[in-house]
Amino acid sequence: MKYSLFFILFASFVGISFPSYAEWKYLLKTSIGDVHYIDFDNLKREGDYVYFWSLRDYANMNKWGDLSSKKYLKIDCKNFKFKFLSDSYHNRQMGEGIPVEVSNKPDKDWTNVNSNSVMAFVLQNVCI
Repeated sequence: MKYSLFFILFASFVGISFPSYAEWKYLLKTSIGDVHYIDFDNLKREGDYVYFWSLRDYANMNKWGDLSSKKYLKIDCKNFKFKFLSDSYHNRQMGEGIPVEVSNKPDKDWTNVNSNSVMAFVLQNVCI
């Protein structure tokens, strides 16, 4: 708990940015009840790449006590691949509450997108 409080204070001083101001737009609800949102207002395009925030509300609390997660992604629209650049996991819906875990360490490798996955639907909506 002491380290969580330290991180929150540190993040507020150094300006680590999490999109609490985001205008989350509903994207889809999965068969297990998880709901996915995208922040289209702050989406950035650079050539074949798209950068954006996603939010996932879990239908049920997971074993770590998370009810939602926010992720900043880099999408390669030409090759249908993605990387997570940062992510945070929260103890309340809609990315609210104290972050249970935060990572600002970007993935080193690209991940291919399976054609019938949630991520494929995400790419279809952000790569247009």
